[in-house]
Amino acid sequence: MKRIILFLLLSSLLFSAYGNIVDNANTVYNVTSSVAQKVYADTFGTNPDFALMLCNANGYAGAVYSANVSGNPVYITVSKNLSAGATSTLVYTSQNVNSTCNRTPVDQFAFSQFQDATRTPRVYVSAFPGRIHILYSQNIDGSNPEFAAVNYSNGWLKGDYSVARIFDENIARVNATVSSITFETDMGTITRNANDAEWGLNSSTGRSMLVALCEDDYGDVCSDAVVVNSSSDFPARLSVNQPIGDTVHYDRYVVVDGLGYPICIGADLYVSISTPGSLSYNESGNVTITITNIGNVRITTDFIVNLSISGPGGYYAYTNWTITETLLPGQSTTRNYTFNATGQSGVYTFRTFADATDVLSECDEGNNNATGTINVAPRRILHVKIDDNETYYFPMWGYPYNVTMWVTDSDNNTLTGLTFRITETNGLNPFVPTQVWNSSGTLIGLKSYSIGEYGSNSSGYAMFTIVPTCNKLYTIYAGENVGAYVGNYSITVNVYQGGSPVPLYFNGSTVYDHPLFVSNTSCAVPEWTNDKELVNKNKYVLPVYDWLYEVYSIMKRIALP
Repeated sequence: MKRIILFLLLSSLLFSAYGNIVDNANTVYNVTSSVAQKVYADTFGTNPDFALMLCNANGYAGAVYSANVSGNPVYITVSKNLSAGATSTLVYTSQNVNSTCNRTPVDQFAFSQFQDATRTPRVYVSAFPGRIHILYSQNIDGSNPEFAAVNYSNGWLKGDYSVARIFDENIARVNATVSSITFETDMGTITRNANDAEWGLNSSTGRSMLVALCEDDYGDVCSDAVVVNSSSDFPARLSVNQPIGDTVHYDRYVVVDGLGYPICIGADLYVSISTPGSLSYNESGNVTITITNIGNVRITTDFIVNLSISGPGGYYAYTNWTITETLLPGQSTTRNYTFNATGQSGVYTFRTFADATDVLSECDEGNNNATGTINVAPRRILHVKIDDNETYYFPMWGYPYNVTMWVTDSDNNTLTGLTFRITETNGLNPFVPTQVWNSSGTLIGLKSYSIGEYGSNSSGYAMFTIVPTCNKLYTIYAGENVGAYVGNYSITVNVYQGGSPVPLYFNGSTVYDHPLFVSNTSCAVPEWTNDKELVNKNKYVLPVYDWLYEVYSIMKRIALP
């Protein structure tokens, strides 16, 4: 707080006076550059004659580009006294405007078209855009100068600069380079390189710039300033004059002829987060957090990065890491988190924050956080009850079983409006019995399918009878390798909803052909007690098997007459 008060007092002492650039009618005027003369000078192009108006002060005055470096002014004078035979630079503010302001005569003051090293202060050419200060003194030689601010609204030399500004931590300097200059001229906007032979810097003709490192964008409170006479003098190396580290940062401006271009000197964490975007229930995905020092000061202080996860049903998880590695400017480090999608479906939000305990001082605290999401899609799980036992295994071939099927998602919702399609491949099929055809020495197998389809009730359940048939070809003729030509025996279930296939979660994977199994495939006939009640036993199942028996009998009589 003491430093702020001192700055305010210093500012009020140095710049309580203020000034304007005015024409002969005391109207504030912005100055443009002359395409013909390539200077910001009076009466060239659209510019009228100018005067300097000085308020809350009086004395000998001139236009300067200046920087206040720790109380010591660094400046170049860009105006001159036009009086015949004058050897001085400054012009007295002899004309009264009002009770607080006086001005120079317009026929004595001029922005300089030529340099003059013989005058005091030395005169430079007003070749480049910027915001001037008015230097005023009680002495014609400009000794013991004071400076009055001239704001944008009070007139300025219109234009802009392209300024590269890079802080070099190894030498604690800001390297500033002006690559191009944009002039607002009487013929429009013109941009030229700083080394342009006519428009650019030139030490022999006095086309120079004042480059400073300041706390403000004008040059009132600066740590360093240099006069640049040639583009070969770039980069200008400007001292910060402050301790450097990751627990302090400084918001500064590279000020070129009174026009400020911001630079922050300090560390700066930037955080990004990468997620898979989407997962299905029970899948795992990697979440990567990347922490980058995009500042210009190395980070050596340990800091904490945290990650919070929120999701459906009040889900919440939290973790953090301590970052101990040094991060040079531009360097990154990563941390990884494995997310297991075992909760409810929906969107999970991942929020990460770097330097959670605020131990670092950064140029931008607003880029320390990042957000990512993972959309967890529910899995569909086929449930099968075989004779009231929930299992995917039939105990034995050749026997009828009561089967109930339904599908739930991983949120425990039962799906409705389903169609179950059950396919037995290479079972005992009287319509097209399993066969292998020898076609001129090439064995071709006939694959057999038996398909049943059943719709669910309004609650999503389907109940029916299944008889896995017993195909002894796989046991009696195992030595002939029948399976190589016709394929293996299988039972699969496909589920449809509204005509679209439903993906099912089985054994860690998503499948559309959900398998069922037969535990005992020997076709051996065990002891049997006929006490089972089947779904639709008397009305459908027994008549079908009676007819099937007749079909087999007829076929056998034909095969063996």
